Amino acid sequence: MAVEPNHQYQKSNWLVGLNVVLMVVLAVALVAGSQWLGLTRMGRVDVTSSGINSLTEPTQALLNGIDQKIKLTSLYFKTDIEDKDQDRYRSAVNDLLELYSVSNRSQIEFESINPLQDHEKRSAVLKRLADRSLYKEQASGHVEIIDRFQNEFLERITKLLSEDLSQIESFGKLAGTADRLANEVKGLFDEFGRDVKAADQQIKDALASDVPSHGAATNRLRQSYTMISKNLGNIVAVGAQVSQKPDEFPPPVMQFFVDSGSRYNQLIEDLKAQEAAISELPTLDIDQIARDLVSATSNPILVETEEKAEVIPFRQVWPAVNEQSGGGGFEERRFQGEQTVTSAILQLTQNVKPAVVFVRHGGAPMIASGNAMMQQPAGSFAQMRTQLEDANFSVHEWDLATSMEPPAIDPPASRTIFVIDRPTPPRDNPFQQGPKDPVFTPDKLDALKKVMGDAPRALFLGGYLPGAMGGAAPNEYADYLKDEWGIEAEDDRALIFIEPMEPGKYRFVRDPLKMFDASFGDHPITNSLSAMRAMFPLIAPISLTETPENVTHHKLAWMDRSDSIWSVADIQSYFDQQANEYMVPADGDFPGEFLFGVAAEKGESKIVLINATQFATDRIAQARQLAATPQGLTVVPVNPGNTALFINALHWLNDNTEWMNLGSPIDYSTLNIKKGATSTLAVQVFATAVWPLLAAVCGLGVYLARRR
Repeated sequence: MAVEPNHQYQKSNWLVGLNVVLMVVLAVALVAGSQWLGLTRMGRVDVTSSGINSLTEPTQALLNGIDQKIKLTSLYFKTDIEDKDQDRYRSAVNDLLELYSVSNRSQIEFESINPLQDHEKRSAVLKRLADRSLYKEQASGHVEIIDRFQNEFLERITKLLSEDLSQIESFGKLAGTADRLANEVKGLFDEFGRDVKAADQQIKDALASDVPSHGAATNRLRQSYTMISKNLGNIVAVGAQVSQKPDEFPPPVMQFFVDSGSRYNQLIEDLKAQEAAISELPTLDIDQIARDLVSATSNPILVETEEKAEVIPFRQVWPAVNEQSGGGGFEERRFQGEQTVTSAILQLTQNVKPAVVFVRHGGAPMIASGNAMMQQPAGSFAQMRTQLEDANFSVHEWDLATSMEPPAIDPPASRTIFVIDRPTPPRDNPFQQGPKDPVFTPDKLDALKKVMGDAPRALFLGGYLPGAMGGAAPNEYADYLKDEWGIEAEDDRALIFIEPMEPGKYRFVRDPLKMFDASFGDHPITNSLSAMRAMFPLIAPISLTETPENVTHHKLAWMDRSDSIWSVADIQSYFDQQANEYMVPADGDFPGEFLFGVAAEKGESKIVLINATQFATDRIAQARQLAATPQGLTVVPVNPGNTALFINALHWLNDNTEWMNLGSPIDYSTLNIKKGATSTLAVQVFATAVWPLLAAVCGLGVYLARRR
């Protein structure tokens, strides 16, 4: 009986040990499972209302639909002596690219390479790029030019120089003009020889790099060919002059110059043909990619498909808050990672682009970049053009005042969408006598309708426009919109904001022609706009008339009924009353709900009319200001709703509603934990119920085992 207590003691120790082992195994399993879930898409939880730790829904939709391999490579460097900001740049980019990879692991791969240390990996990236079939095809013409130089022209030029230099040496001692000309030719030939040798070596060096620089090689050849052909031509011209003075030159010298044409003309002709061929060669995409990747400390992101690639430079991902200062550090830059990466993926995976054609009627260009050095102002949609190109549109401009034919679009577009601006009334010219030529004539409308075809896709920019002689300028497209689409643009009236003081008396309290707080309809174009600030200048109201056959209307934007917003026929009368204590509405002016944005469909035809002059111009839609965010001071759009409305309308006209707001920036003002979000609730339930219950079950099991 004395052995029994010891046996019970051993059993108890065994059960305690089993309890410990079981709990350790359970803890390890839970940690491992959590880690595994964290590396999968379903295991990532973003509990911010802004979704800063997630990709936007349009980006996610794009990634889900990708049917080809995408490789994302961060080449943000790392070194022991880097400043604190470099780690913040690198971490933000790597976290973002990891989100892309997690979103579609079967198609998207992410790799981070330190170009200062991972030399073999960096070299492998460059060689992989150079081996892309597209870039090899682009370079084929360059390769042909280079091969012909190495296999033909190098020997022809070298042999000619050697033979002619030997002939000059055989002249012996010369005097006067003959001596001067012979020495000049000898000096030129020595220069030719050094140049072709240098060109040959530079070409070999260019081709020996991880990414052969064919473009640099052919540009170098063009320099040599131009110099040699030009100077050989000069020698031939001298020969013609020398032949007129037989008594001034020894016979061998005379013969050398006179026969130069027969020796050089074929080579000159061949070199000029090579120059012309080089000038027609395409610019090589791979050359620009190599230049963007050449520095080991330039912090680029590389986006690749199986066919081509694009480099996103640091300055695009991290633009300066203050463009004048250039951006000093992390706090002085804003992160545009998702916008730039999504745009690159979109452009690399979509082989055919839709085109947007801005239509104007004389006046200044609308999408020109401008040149400050040449005092050439940028167009009113220059920045918007960049936004559209990032959204995978090709952007063009058509001036109906100078051409009845639209611009050529090469390569052909998948669809052409027209953005049609109102003709601007010409300014009065005191030096012009007699009647002025009209800005808009019926034949121009006919030309536009012919180009748009039977299924037009167009965004009309309407609104109130002051006339050259006062009053409102008539909308030249009004009859077309009314007759074809049942939309009456009342551009002889404008909306004005005046605040009531007392019944029947009003005053101005802000810019009276700028409208805020618009309401938006339940439509793909406007579904996302209710949370965005937008401003609409010079609104003219729209009326929907009796709907033409098969036309469907969609109300997009309107101003709700308010005692402060009036439709007026004569704006000037209100400005004339400003000197008074109050203003009184004129007869015929009235408040109400005013529609100013509408979309219409008819079979395969679609149009959108936004009746607010200049709402999408850079001055308004691209305006930015400093704002305080949880990340510090940063530059934010003043009127993001304007840009969203414009680009969303174009996506709808292109039947691509899934790309609306693609890569749109996070609204940092909404950075807080979601209240009652499903993801947060799941975490709370697990922490407060599932985990304790699991621990209790395991403890109960051990207790029962010990009882036995």
